[in-house]
Amino acid sequence: MRKVIWLFVGMLFCSNLAWAQEDPARDLVQQKYQEIQNILATDKTNEGVRKKVVNVLESFTDFDAFGRMAMKRYWPQMSKKQRATFLEWFRQLIHRSYVRRFKANKEFNHEFRGITQLKGDKAFVRTVIRTDKTEADVDYKLMLNTGSHRAYDIIIDDVSLMRNYRKQFRNVLKKYCGKKDLCKKGFAELMQRIKDKVNTQGHELGDL
Repeated sequence: MRKVIWLFVGMLFCSNLAWAQEDPARDLVQQKYQEIQNILATDKTNEGVRKKVVNVLESFTDFDAFGRMAMKRYWPQMSKKQRATFLEWFRQLIHRSYVRRFKANKEFNHEFRGITQLKGDKAFVRTVIRTDKTEADVDYKLMLNTGSHRAYDIIIDDVSLMRNYRKQFRNVLKKYCGKKDLCKKGFAELMQRIKDKVNTQGHELGDL
């Protein structure tokens, strides 16, 4: 009987150890980086590289959650039409911020920085990417959604895209609408600035 008990304890320990070693959030980021590495190795134009990297970004990013958190207190005040318009252009803004480091014919490598931090259904994966002589810390906040992880924030060199844009959006809206409420004039101004930024040549970051 005692042998049976110890056998059961051993099986339970091994099962828990195997479960603890699983890291689906990290595996997802690893998979996406491999896809990007393959793109850089095969596509010969910067524009081609960036279009394909955008497709990779789209495949694991929850832009609805990303945009909702960026707008924060203004989100409940937005109409369905305003939300749809905002998300359409916000995702293009994130595209530009993310893809600017990727160029054709450039060597691409990455490493993970530490272990994945877990809290409930959320995960924080930290990486460093290197392309030729440039290096950047790129970290991902992900949320488990319908069985898979999706990114809701990307932090580049300690700058959270979600929080950075939230601050910029708030500054624009406060200027035209006051401290709390959303107004048509402020929303129109915000959308125009986002569109102007998206349509500006080049891929550098900067304020709206």
